[in-house]
Amino acid sequence: MGKQKIAVLGGGLGALSTIHGIMQAPDWQDKFDITVYQVGWRLGGKGASGRNQQPGMGNRIEEHGLHIWFGFYNNAFRMMKETYAEFHQRQLAPNSPYQSVNGDQPAFKPLSMVSVMEDAEGSWHPWTNHFPRNDEELGTENTLWTPWTLMKTLAKWLRRLFDDFVGNFDLPAFRSQTEAKPEEFEGWVRAELRSVDSMLLGMGERSGVSLLHLADGVMDQLSDDSRNHSVHQYNLLTWLLTKLRDQIEGLLNGVLSGHTELRRLFISLDIGTAVMRGMISDGVLQGGWDVIEQFDFREWLKRNDCHSSDSAPVRAAYSLVFAYEGGDTSNPNFAAGACTRAFARILLTYKDALLWKMEAGMGDIVFSPLYLVLKEKGVKFEFFHKVRNLKLSDDHSGISEIEMDVQGTLKPSCNGVYDPLVWVHDCPCWPSTPLYDQIEQGQDWIDHGLNPESAWCPPEPVQKKTLTMGEDFDQIVLGISIGAIPHIAGELIAHDDRWKNMVDHVKTVQTQACQFWFNQTTNDMGWEPWYPAPGAGETPPREQALVGAYESPLDTWSDMTQVIPAEEWPTSQNVQSIAYFCGAMKDDDTIPPLPPPNQCGFVEQETERAKANSKAILTEHIRPFWPNAAQPGNPNALNWDVLVDSSGASGEARSDAQYFRANIAPTERYVLSVKGSTKYRLHPGESGYGNLVLAGTWTYNPLNVGCVEAAVMSGLEAATAVIENSNQRRTPAVLSGPRYIIRGGETAFPGAYDFPNVSLTGFAVKSTRAALQRLCDQSLNAPLGGRSVYRPLLPGFVVMVADFPTIRVNPGEANEFSSPEKDINLTFPVVKLKKVGPIEVVERISWFFPYVFVNNSWATVSGREAYGFPKQDATITVPQSQNDSAVYRVESQYVETFGSSAVTQTGTLLEVKRQDQDLFASPATRLDNYAGAMEALLSPLVTEQEGGQQERGEDREITLPGLGLIAEAWQMLANQTIPFTFLKQFAKVDRREEACFQSIVEAPLKIKTFHSAGILPGDYRLTACDFESHPIVADMGMQSNTQSCLAAVTMTVDSELRLGRTVWP
Repeated sequence: MGKQKIAVLGGGLGALSTIHGIMQAPDWQDKFDITVYQVGWRLGGKGASGRNQQPGMGNRIEEHGLHIWFGFYNNAFRMMKETYAEFHQRQLAPNSPYQSVNGDQPAFKPLSMVSVMEDAEGSWHPWTNHFPRNDEELGTENTLWTPWTLMKTLAKWLRRLFDDFVGNFDLPAFRSQTEAKPEEFEGWVRAELRSVDSMLLGMGERSGVSLLHLADGVMDQLSDDSRNHSVHQYNLLTWLLTKLRDQIEGLLNGVLSGHTELRRLFISLDIGTAVMRGMISDGVLQGGWDVIEQFDFREWLKRNDCHSSDSAPVRAAYSLVFAYEGGDTSNPNFAAGACTRAFARILLTYKDALLWKMEAGMGDIVFSPLYLVLKEKGVKFEFFHKVRNLKLSDDHSGISEIEMDVQGTLKPSCNGVYDPLVWVHDCPCWPSTPLYDQIEQGQDWIDHGLNPESAWCPPEPVQKKTLTMGEDFDQIVLGISIGAIPHIAGELIAHDDRWKNMVDHVKTVQTQACQFWFNQTTNDMGWEPWYPAPGAGETPPREQALVGAYESPLDTWSDMTQVIPAEEWPTSQNVQSIAYFCGAMKDDDTIPPLPPPNQCGFVEQETERAKANSKAILTEHIRPFWPNAAQPGNPNALNWDVLVDSSGASGEARSDAQYFRANIAPTERYVLSVKGSTKYRLHPGESGYGNLVLAGTWTYNPLNVGCVEAAVMSGLEAATAVIENSNQRRTPAVLSGPRYIIRGGETAFPGAYDFPNVSLTGFAVKSTRAALQRLCDQSLNAPLGGRSVYRPLLPGFVVMVADFPTIRVNPGEANEFSSPEKDINLTFPVVKLKKVGPIEVVERISWFFPYVFVNNSWATVSGREAYGFPKQDATITVPQSQNDSAVYRVESQYVETFGSSAVTQTGTLLEVKRQDQDLFASPATRLDNYAGAMEALLSPLVTEQEGGQQERGEDREITLPGLGLIAEAWQMLANQTIPFTFLKQFAKVDRREEACFQSIVEAPLKIKTFHSAGILPGDYRLTACDFESHPIVADMGMQSNTQSCLAAVTMTVDSELRLGRTVWP
């Protein structure tokens, strides 16, 4: 068996970490042939950097923006440690000054100080925090961080801030107001404290014990499993935290109104306690972060009584991820779940140091070692290849062709391989422009200002290239960012509503950046990170600045002086410090369409706009940063003489020698996490197309925020999908096995099915999750051998009745025909989990069908053979009018007890019947849409679960990381493309206990048109059998043979069952 050809489209971190992940598989070299197709001349995507090789520019580093890594980037740092180990071992750049991540000759430098700018007392002042280093090893795995463990860690972090304040300031009024004083507590508070731990009351009575200490003590006594917590315990925590916040706020409004550090402590406690109250009240502790994704973070803080939602730390959170729709800083939008999780990880789970700056450009430090190691291990790179279109196969099951533009012709001396790197101080680096001497059209690009990375000013392609599935690729890794997806994946979007929803709801934003080189140090220019200023004898720590929440739009500044040794400035230029700024960039009112006629003027216009914004910093806003470098008589404007300019210009013209960038191309736009968008992200392995895997920050991943770690986590999950797909050897649109033979009299038709005007009636029935888990284990988890885990989502199931006036089989095909059908099935929603490292991530919610009864034998055979429906022929009774009895019945053959004398009998297997009257009635309550119908059907199961879970351990709610509260589940289940999951199998002819074929299949049911829906009046009861051939009562976890239905909902829709896909093997 030959190697699988993997076409990796794009060279950003998501794509390259996918390759790194694939290489962790045993014998990957024998299984995979990997080629990366990259637009332009360099790797890196939004993290790319280049060296300016023009005369007088000192081989300076020019970045897309400001790139600093956080200490919680466990997967990213682990990947880079492994890469540097091979980079060093293979001696790929033996004289490079960077040979490790943070060991000998380190590529990264720790940073423990962060400042945010406060607009207080009529001017801007830095609020600087120092985060102590710890002894945890960079890039190692965390224990699994649940919302509860993060909340406990947050409480201890706030307690440290509180204790530091008490230790630094002798304020009797503060001590008095914040002490616990349990003798003054309300009676229920004292009772709850005593019930948690009788020692807590005594602790609260000790001098110096604050309400925060008491709340922390309560958390320490509670179980690490939040399912064991009670509402009363949460009420106690909320009361303690809110009372503490209110007492400090009272001091700020009274005797300590002018105390800057107290105000800052209050802001920290106010935000922190609001987060904790929100985690409690909105169900994050049980349901995960996605349950609050419908709120903007500021909106969510206000919802939970935060009084500091517009404070500097909150503004800094938005600035960090450019969280402004359309780049408009007056329109902030950051999903609360993504924001809270990300900043909890940043502040509370970092390893060694909070932040890590690179000692050179990100291209030099990250992408050069990755490129050289991957290339050395056999990965091929095709530069100057721009993806133009992904073409679907005829059956829409996968990608059949990749259409590309070849942007340039390599000169014969290249022997067909572009050499992309330049060497600076023996370090492999990427240039800021193509190496034109390797390109036949290079001089033409220079003469006309053409840029192969640009969307609006690219060169004309020299060739159209088409890659064909089965010849040039077997699988595709789509690592191109979502901003470009509408331009290259139109067929996918038109075919699959999930793709359309994703590109419609997962937003992106333009960004801008500038870099300044100075002939004075940052200290000489007057930067003072501490306000109030240190007193006599005080020596607070000082590090290179990282500052956020300043004047928009370029609201984030970092001192990047550490990269000066990596550049090649002559001593005559006297480069002493470097400053990088970045921020969101508002979309232009008239963005030219893509693909464009040549629009180089638009690129120049946007670059000039970024340049004007950058100059505004230098002419209006330098006072808080560099007061000693101001112009005489104008403390807000920079003295131009401190800028480095090798051309010898004077005055403001020296600013033209600095670096300005507008990131406006679709692939350069930063991926946002706007409220309500998370549910529309696709998982890396769930593209819906058999040979396509996704990678990048735009996919659903354990962070869902635009950052390095999210890209790497997505890539590693994509690698898992590639490896699993290779084991299945799926080849869409090309026959990989025998052709299916349709014989005369054949009643199995493995095709698509169209269901116009189908009536669906669902009855919700309470069950136990343990019983439903047994069904999942038997039919889904056992065949998978533990690779994925299916779990029931709710402690209940649905009796679903479907009345098809007609089913169009194989619509549009030569063998099309129609047939009516009625069926009654027992089904319940399941969640599919997969382990990624130590974390279980949610792959998919789908519906599983243990029992399906139909009145059409052709449908029985087709459903069993094609999809794996466990269908059985039956007589189905369904009321058709208000003159009919309100009875839904299944009658079929069964065996009551197996044995030598047993014979089949015919009788009722299950029946749903109205109890309060005999006749069927039309819906009493109308529902407006499909989502509303699903909510009405499923919400009683959620209510039952929430009300009864405390006493029955087996029915307690399972925690599904990243999924959200069960109470929100119907929002995902109400997606109008609904996956069905089946076990498809055939028994061996010679060994009845073995299967000759077994697979797990998913098939998507699409709701095309919603017509009507409503809630049926009356009380319905389900009666089911428990025969040995049909143990429905036991299998479904019913309380008895007869059980009340919790909801009865009917709807009429147009739908279709699409071609399915094999999930396993």
